[in-house]
Amino acid sequence: MIGPMYRALLLTTALAAINLTPARGQITAATADTTLLKKELDDYDRRFRYSVLVDPFALYSRTYGFGLAAHVTADNLLWEGSQWRISARPSQRRQIYWMTLKTHGRTKKDVYGLFRALYENNDAYRYYGIGQSSLLANGLSIDKDYFEAVARVGFEFFNDHLTIQPMVGYLWNNASYEETDDSTFANLDQRSQEALLYAIGRPTPDYDDPDNVHQGVRFGANVALDYRDRKAYPRAGYLINGSWSRYQSVTDQDVVFDRVNAGIHGFIGLGGDHVLTFRTIVQSTTESGDEPMPFYLFPKLDFNLLGGLRNQRHVNFDLVNATAEYRWSFLNLLDLYQISGWASAGVGGVYNDIWEDFEFDVTFAKDLPEGSVALRPGFGVGLRVSGLEQEHDYITWLLGFGPEGLTLMTFRFVFEIGDIR
Repeated sequence: MIGPMYRALLLTTALAAINLTPARGQITAATADTTLLKKELDDYDRRFRYSVLVDPFALYSRTYGFGLAAHVTADNLLWEGSQWRISARPSQRRQIYWMTLKTHGRTKKDVYGLFRALYENNDAYRYYGIGQSSLLANGLSIDKDYFEAVARVGFEFFNDHLTIQPMVGYLWNNASYEETDDSTFANLDQRSQEALLYAIGRPTPDYDDPDNVHQGVRFGANVALDYRDRKAYPRAGYLINGSWSRYQSVTDQDVVFDRVNAGIHGFIGLGGDHVLTFRTIVQSTTESGDEPMPFYLFPKLDFNLLGGLRNQRHVNFDLVNATAEYRWSFLNLLDLYQISGWASAGVGGVYNDIWEDFEFDVTFAKDLPEGSVALRPGFGVGLRVSGLEQEHDYITWLLGFGPEGLTLMTFRFVFEIGDIR
């Protein structure tokens, strides 16, 4: 965080100079120094700068093993207002590399561009089957490669409270599994078996020669109504976001589906930096192609949304999640950087059709009987290191507890539309 820390030092010096300024109307060296420091801050915001962050994002987990993340962020590279970031998350079982670009900061332009390119290799992708009644013991390890390139154009209205982002992207997936005759595969239900076989290019009753490589384009639009007091560690306000997207195969396959996402986030200040937050997320998917959707493109209810669930644990066409979180601050440095703790509790479920199958029933059982649509509970405690001026969290850790035991992971409460971090 070399760049942000340097700016913080300049701002601290400016504040100190202001505090040393004598009575109004007197021209002193302190006021002159303050003016110069403010000019230096403005010049700093316009010139090229960079920051470096290294964090142990995976201390140990079934999903990653041990892992270390490195991020290099550059501002005003090639043109004023640009924000570049290159990130790497190599670990024992999963490697993720991505590059992101924002053409202009939101505070600088009402119209801006976003671009992200991401590659991931995961030799421990977990597949438990389709539906909420899949058994934890039936988890299969899939070797999966994934590439995505997405471009967005952002439009800001009403003093940046309303954001609209049309988007288009290209997705490439390759999955393989070498042991389809083992007892674990045999324990999967027929739908789950066929979904796996089709995705990895093995013959099924309906498809004699499927392909294990799936390529497609995704296009759609995102909308957000944002009345938070700030993005990083908001203490008041609300965020409502929604999106529609369509996935269309670009090969001779005919995988086509539409997905609608909706989310509501609320933030209630309890005094100081104590905040109570609420989140509700709904995702709904409708197939319209002649060939089935590969299992890894389904919405997922796992520890990214709910503490205590395994990675890729529950997948199906539709998803719902509701979570409440209490936050409190340990340390606030000049309202620039903040270390905070939080505790959360929530429920979630996946469905063939949420509008027909949803029932308000909660169970803590590790595995659910066939056909059950009971909600899964989850709890978590965690730690965040936030850059308040940069409007994002640098580091977030979660210790989750749920029906499947303890999980350790990184976690985000709000998924921004067009998030390029």
